[in-house]
Amino acid sequence: MKTINKTIYIAVVAFLTLMSGCSKDKNDPKEEENTSGAAHEYNITVDGQNFSGKIDNVYGTEGENGAISAVSVFYQDDTTTQVSFSLQNNDMIAVGGFVYPNGQGDNVSLDDEGNSSIEFKPSSDIGYASESGTAKVIIGKKVNLGEGVPKFAALEIEFEGTFSYLDENNDRQMVSASGTFIVNLPPGY
Repeated sequence: MKTINKTIYIAVVAFLTLMSGCSKDKNDPKEEENTSGAAHEYNITVDGQNFSGKIDNVYGTEGENGAISAVSVFYQDDTTTQVSFSLQNNDMIAVGGFVYPNGQGDNVSLDDEGNSSIEFKPSSDIGYASESGTAKVIIGKKVNLGEGVPKFAALEIEFEGTFSYLDENNDRQMVSASGTFIVNLPPGY
């Protein structure tokens, strides 16, 4: 699989490290729908085959279906929005990173230049990486964890495009894929 933008990965790792020692901002003026603690969801179709399920929304422990990690972060400056997410349990591994001009979250290009991409592995055998396509990034409630730290964000990501994978002969193959990832805020936020 190709490597997702390392900057976004670093932000996720830094965020996870900082999250364990920070508290939420109870004065956040944005009070979008509160999905705190609700299960994360995915629904993906790859060349007609469907993969769907829920991932327990747990923090610091393992859920019934093996929730190991689930996080999404949001950062915005004067010109650019950066969003990343990671979902992982026994049935699904999914990561994504999106960098786009402010206000253009409805039509984010999934490209091979590394600005925005999605990778997912719905089985132990095959992992898929975006090559081209588009994504709609819907940012829900945001939780401020401190000055200069990316915010927690509830996300819904809708996507469609061409994805690659390596077959049993290690040859790169292309498929059409579309779907939705829903990443909710952790319990208590």
